[in-house]
Amino acid sequence: MRHVYAFEKPLEAPLHDIEWLKQQLEPFQQWLRSDFAVRDMPKGFIWTTWELATNFFRDEKPLAAYTSEDFIYLSPELDEWKGFYAKAFADSPEPIRTYFNTITLNEILTIAGHELVHHSDFFVDDFSGDYEHSIWFEEGMCDYIARKHLLGRAQFNERLAMDQAIVEHYTPQFGTQPIDNFGQATYAPQNLTEIFYEYCRSFITVQQLVDVRYKGDITEVFRIYKEWHTNGRQTSLASCFTTEVKF
Repeated sequence: MRHVYAFEKPLEAPLHDIEWLKQQLEPFQQWLRSDFAVRDMPKGFIWTTWELATNFFRDEKPLAAYTSEDFIYLSPELDEWKGFYAKAFADSPEPIRTYFNTITLNEILTIAGHELVHHSDFFVDDFSGDYEHSIWFEEGMCDYIARKHLLGRAQFNERLAMDQAIVEHYTPQFGTQPIDNFGQATYAPQNLTEIFYEYCRSFITVQQLVDVRYKGDITEVFRIYKEWHTNGRQTSLASCFTTEVKF
């Protein structure tokens, strides 16, 4: 996989941080190829600034992390991510704001991992970002796999607790609509907080399914998911699992 640096000013590039991210991602990519059916990796990462990722390479993208064509575009700037989260969670309780104000490169690492997991052939949808509903499974699973493999247990549990705190705080504002409603329409208003609220709900749901309900048997979770697809998606995906995850 190639790594391309796209910075208008050469000194803008945080070379040391990018090199660390590359080193951490290499064994993860090997695992995805061997164990998670990622046969066609993207051609490379485009490491760039937030402004170029969201307004130059693609118009009006809400955040500087996405896959387009054969490349993953990602900002490696920690301060840019801190600023993004500060805006998204400006009205949240102090523990949430403090958590995101003190994130480390591990946050960017798991975001990069999330984008790589999307390329797994285990997912039945074509990864194009235009599906209408039930994207909670793929988005939540991408977060789960990336965090489970790239973070330590304590860090994973800390991030899980933070996502749970976000859902608890914003549920009165955004509601408890069925998780299968998470789809393309969620992105239309470009409400960053609501989008992240749905990502948090998706991650928590997948974590509960894999770690709790199916006791770590991720193969069984994917079997039910694929059976739902093979049978024509006659019901909501969430209803195919034994009971709905409660928040």
